[in-house]
Amino acid sequence: MMSNEAQNIYFDNNETLFKKSMYYALEFLITYFNLFIIILNLMSINKK
Repeated sequence: MMSNEAQNIYFDNNETLFKKSMYYALEFLITYFNLFIIILNLMSINKK
């Protein structure tokens, strides 16, 4: 099972690898965008 997963990672064609990396990049960006908005909201609350 484990070696099969590793083979899937190494022998994936470039298209699916690209799709996976795009998906993870989007997740990463969305997470940090949400954190940024929360921080801005906290700063604006502190200024009042």
